[in-house]
Amino acid sequence: MSRRIKSLQLRLTIELAALFLIASCIAVGGLIYSASLTANSLADRELGLRAEDLARYVSRGETGKPRLDLPLTLKQAYSEADQQSVFAIRDKDGQLVEASTLELGAMIARWPQADSEPSYFRLSNFGPSGQNYSGVSIRLDSAAGPLSVLIAEASGGDQLVHSILREICVRYRLVCAAVRGARLAARRLQRSQELAAFAGGVGPGERYRTGIDRAQAS
Repeated sequence: MSRRIKSLQLRLTIELAALFLIASCIAVGGLIYSASLTANSLADRELGLRAEDLARYVSRGETGKPRLDLPLTLKQAYSEADQQSVFAIRDKDGQLVEASTLELGAMIARWPQADSEPSYFRLSNFGPSGQNYSGVSIRLDSAAGPLSVLIAEASGGDQLVHSILREICVRYRLVCAAVRGARLAARRLQRSQELAAFAGGVGPGERYRTGIDRAQAS
């Protein structure tokens, strides 16, 4: 009977540990999926806002053609050697207004005009350093008329996404620590139950004799 009780307790302990493990895996999986969706949504939104910023700085020049006049800070950001961010702008007739790189300007000339709905894309091994980019192409209004604006960010250049992924790692460690704590608590519970079962199965006389035997042995 005692062996049957111990076997049942061991099985319950194992099932409890397995349940905690499954629950933690589901929780971590859900957290990663939710954070991934949030990160992608925020990155897409940021690209859209930056495209709107570019369109805001486009005006008609003295010749009547659209021209881009970026503030010095933005001009420096888009002209960095590592090309973390790139853009290209075309007017309503498909003529290139401005591009951060010659390669991007030549590439966008082969693309159809953008629509009012944002179109998200990826570029692989693009530029002199062969980086991967995530970007958006969208049709926006400006002081110079409708524009097709394309802007892309190098993968790994978004600090917001990095911070979200770091948060995932931190929460994953917390979940693992909780699982380890639950397993330790389950072992301690099993040990205390075994001791209680052993103490309950030994009568007062047997305890007295066991104590005498131990004293004589010492």
